[in-house]
Amino acid sequence: MSAKGDTTVFVLDMGPRLADEDLQNAVAATRLMIERKVNIFPTDDIGLVLVGTDTTDHTFDPQPAYDHITVAQKLLPASAVGMKMLRALMQLPPRMRSDEGGADILSALAIAVAMLMTRIGARKKGKNEYRIVIITGGTEPLETPDEAFLAGLAEQCSGLGIKVGVVALGIDMESGVCTPDTVEKRLTLDALRSLESSFGECFDGCKPLAAELEGLRQPRSYQMPASRASFSGSLELAAGLHIRTVIYKKALEKKLASAKKFSLPARERNPLPELGADGAVKGEAGSAGGGAAGNAAGGEEQKEQEEEEPSGETDPAKRWAVQQDKTHHTEADPEKDVPPPETIHAYRFGHDLVPISQDIEASFKFKVDVKSLQVQGFVLTEQVPHAHMMGNPEMIAAAPGDEAAGQAFAALVTALREGGKVMVVRYVRQKNAAPRSCVCTPQVEESEDGSTSYFFCKNDLPFADEVRLASWAAAGPATAPSAHQLGVASVLVDALLEGVELEPVPNPYLHHARRVFMTRALTPGAPIPDVDPALTRPLVPDPELLKRAHMQLNAFDSACPTSEAAKGEQGHKRARKLATRESEQEDAERAAREQQEEEVAADEPSGRLGHITLQRGGASGLAVGSADPVRDVRAMLDDRTSDRTLEAIKQMCDATERLAPAARDELAQQHVLRCLAALREACVERGLPASYNHTLRALQSTCASQAANSLWARLCEPASTQPRTLISSAEAEESDVPPAEAAAFLLLAHAAPDTLPGEPEDAGVDLLDELEYAVRALAESSGPRTARLGERPSAREDCAQCSTPHAARGLL
Repeated sequence: MSAKGDTTVFVLDMGPRLADEDLQNAVAATRLMIERKVNIFPTDDIGLVLVGTDTTDHTFDPQPAYDHITVAQKLLPASAVGMKMLRALMQLPPRMRSDEGGADILSALAIAVAMLMTRIGARKKGKNEYRIVIITGGTEPLETPDEAFLAGLAEQCSGLGIKVGVVALGIDMESGVCTPDTVEKRLTLDALRSLESSFGECFDGCKPLAAELEGLRQPRSYQMPASRASFSGSLELAAGLHIRTVIYKKALEKKLASAKKFSLPARERNPLPELGADGAVKGEAGSAGGGAAGNAAGGEEQKEQEEEEPSGETDPAKRWAVQQDKTHHTEADPEKDVPPPETIHAYRFGHDLVPISQDIEASFKFKVDVKSLQVQGFVLTEQVPHAHMMGNPEMIAAAPGDEAAGQAFAALVTALREGGKVMVVRYVRQKNAAPRSCVCTPQVEESEDGSTSYFFCKNDLPFADEVRLASWAAAGPATAPSAHQLGVASVLVDALLEGVELEPVPNPYLHHARRVFMTRALTPGAPIPDVDPALTRPLVPDPELLKRAHMQLNAFDSACPTSEAAKGEQGHKRARKLATRESEQEDAERAAREQQEEEVAADEPSGRLGHITLQRGGASGLAVGSADPVRDVRAMLDDRTSDRTLEAIKQMCDATERLAPAARDELAQQHVLRCLAALREACVERGLPASYNHTLRALQSTCASQAANSLWARLCEPASTQPRTLISSAEAEESDVPPAEAAAFLLLAHAAPDTLPGEPEDAGVDLLDELEYAVRALAESSGPRTARLGERPSAREDCAQCSTPHAARGLL
């Protein structure tokens, strides 16, 4: 039973003389009104009475005057029976024959009043509205209504506050015109006028079906819900000076209800039970009685199925619900479940994760024990930029019923408004909430009945951490508009204001989603309907308005000519790259390198640097060439238009491996070493150590030939600025190379490929022993056997730190 919503009984006249097309229009109007209840007012109670059915189905007076009337749905919440009523309208019961006479809509009205009386008697008194809507075609012959009968109905409706409205097909009560002008429609018109005369204020008028149907099909913002008070307390001006106030939400974003997950196999295995007109499951008692015998004969399997899926549950969200369990696992042991007590929140701080317990995390929040609304001061309106008014607006008004608070509040609002000032307050919405500074703008509204409302519009003010800086071109003497341009703009604004009214626009997303839901609920598998053009029409400029202001728009275009911004000669990407250079020092160094390369190229007409062919296609920054790969890779990495990190690193690796085999003189080898240093720096910075390590190992294999041994020897020399060995996990966490292996790589790789002169080849030397010696030598830099690049001990000398003779041979 609904306790909050209103109650409406729909009475649909489907008499036998009503044409099929007219019946479809009457059903469409009834369906749209029920859809509105289901979508917008799901807590409202609704019922449906059909007039002119072949059979009679109701529990009221069995007299012949009440024949051919069916109560298709008793009063229940729209959320529970709305879809059932819509399906019933899609499959109407057979209509009575025309030779059986006609069903009386006034008798159906009496049944609807009796339904409401039963509901009102079982409900607590409140501000609920009770309404009866009669949809009739006026095609059935009616007898002259009994005045005593109408007077009794009118008295009952007046005492209970029931409103009766009529939607008639082809009948206009105001003008008295019937279309077509038939005897039956004239009799219906007379009956409606008698109804209006008897019911007085309880008669809610008669609307033409065509106009009502057109209005129902138009998307609109339905009745706005009442705003609830989000704060009730005192506005504290000073110690001991308070004004009782309340705060209401003025605007709040409307969203769709969250989607529910359910099991498709459970829906197929256990469909929803069929409900009767009273909302109860059909045959529930009988099935329960037979269920006991079935359980006795069927065993435990049926019992377990009934416990798992109760047959009496009518809520699909509960009947087919899917239970979701959340578990935690570690990457090291995915099969083991980590219980919540063994987990903790952690916040990233630099490269570290700092574990924070819930108690510590709760201490971050600045809470206040008492809710409050305190005045911090008054400032000029221009001191608070409109862009700093955050959040949804809320209205602060005087507490209703307190005349003294109303007078004091109105005086404060008026004084601030006339002085051009706003109020800054400290607002704590509830106990244990964080305080905020808010700005309150005074507002005064005049209503149509002559009353005046005084209130503040409250918005949150941003903290210093929440303010964002936006830069735009300042208006200077060159951009200041002339008097002619100002005049043309003023005329254009006036022209676009003519005939424009700001009205609430329905949300296309919400309305179209509800239409799709309704279509799929009534007809599963039906194609998705197109978006109603009436939904999107309010969100596009009115072509008629633009047509009327055509002359003013042309005048504005002539007085204020505009053009599309042209791109630079070097292209958009090149312009952005030039604009983002880091410093003048880098520009100077780049210019010096380019000049040096041009001088070398002038000395080498063939375009070759030593034995390396120069590829000048990479200077544009689109690819890494051979002329200056370092410059090219930096340009690609600094490209702000797209992330080209992987492409730049790969091309740099290919360029380095391509240049290395041909680097036989000193100048070419320095060129390769610069490329390798730039590649290493980029891989460490961008977290791609594997690319550099792979390239370095490839160079080791490439330099195995005698011609390239000199390049590898230069690579293994002490680096003055940065290391050249493998990137270890200490430098980049993405690397899988231990620091010890990276430190010893160049030492091991620099070992002589052949045995020393006069020394026999020792097949018993273990490379693991050599690695162990190198690591110890690097770690014990203060010992007598400090390992330094470039030093080579005697081949016959035994290592002081290692028991294996000749273990250091070839290392140093």
